[in-house]
Amino acid sequence: MVYAIFHMTPRYGLNLALQKKILNERGKIKISVRNLIRNEYMGADIKYENIDFFFRQKRDNRIFNISFTYTFGKTTVAQSRNRSTGADDEKNRVKQQ
Repeated sequence: MVYAIFHMTPRYGLNLALQKKILNERGKIKISVRNLIRNEYMGADIKYENIDFFFRQKRDNRIFNISFTYTFGKTTVAQSRNRSTGADDEKNRVKQQ
């Protein structure tokens, strides 16, 4: 990507997440890690008139997350009523012509 006088190098990294349903599928536990093998690099090349400059940055920001989600209440939703809408009326009118 070229931005003004900068040419940014691509950013990349490796993330991993595992999820398991528990408690009769009403709960979920999720464990994730960001920047798993510490390979997240970024950099830029700057070339402007007689200036040539480049930098590379290695971020050491491995992040671990653990989350738990629980579903309260009913796990099934009742079927909605079959309603006609204004759009249905319009479709029927067009079909009749």
